[in-house]
Amino acid sequence: MPGILKKDNQDRQLFSNVLFLVLAIFLVRLWGRSSFSGEYDLILTSLIVFTYFAYRIFLGSKGKNAGFGFDTIILTVIILLILSSTGGLNSSFFFLLYFLLFAAAFFLSPVVLFALTFSLIAYFTYELNSLHGGLQLLSLFLIAPLAVFFSKQYLRLLESQNKIKILKTKESKLEKTVLKEETDSLLWLSLNFRENLLNIIHETSELLSDIGHLTLTQKEKLEKVHDNAKELLGSGKKLQENIDKETD
Repeated sequence: MPGILKKDNQDRQLFSNVLFLVLAIFLVRLWGRSSFSGEYDLILTSLIVFTYFAYRIFLGSKGKNAGFGFDTIILTVIILLILSSTGGLNSSFFFLLYFLLFAAAFFLSPVVLFALTFSLIAYFTYELNSLHGGLQLLSLFLIAPLAVFFSKQYLRLLESQNKIKILKTKESKLEKTVLKEETDSLLWLSLNFRENLLNIIHETSELLSDIGHLTLTQKEKLEKVHDNAKELLGSGKKLQENIDKETD
């Protein structure tokens, strides 16, 4: 149930982003056909920019909750007003739309990006009167899938970097664990293991020195235990030396 509600909220957010983007572009087109267009474009742009930053500053974290969809709408309106006052389809600031599409590709879904792209193409269609203008519109159409591709590659790069960080963290923890186990092993070899073996050797040596109280079988068994303890002590020393060499 929570997953269904989450998906419904995402679908609503997606629909609202597309709807408000298209509506904003349509309103800018209506403004461009009005008698106020041209003379008041820059004034309206300045007013929108001032209102936007005031909204962000005074609302603080609450203003950030609107998400990048709201930012995209504002940026789209501002860029279109700038283009409208500087030549439209032939404006030298047309490249700003490329940055807009790349930003939308990184922060919004591909559906919103392509809705924005086709809306922009429709917006400038009526100004199409030259080959240069046609190439400009074609560039918008080509930029959209390119922006989606780069955004996905960037996200994969971030994901791989995060995996590398996780692996490095695991490697660091593993090194600490190995170091601790090495220290524990050396302490055990140098203290408990060595001390206990020396005690066994000492006790068996004392028993072997008093041969008169031992049967032949007991003597043989004690000698075997004594010899095994010496061999084990020697192998323990070699193991300790090998651990020291391998970890240095």
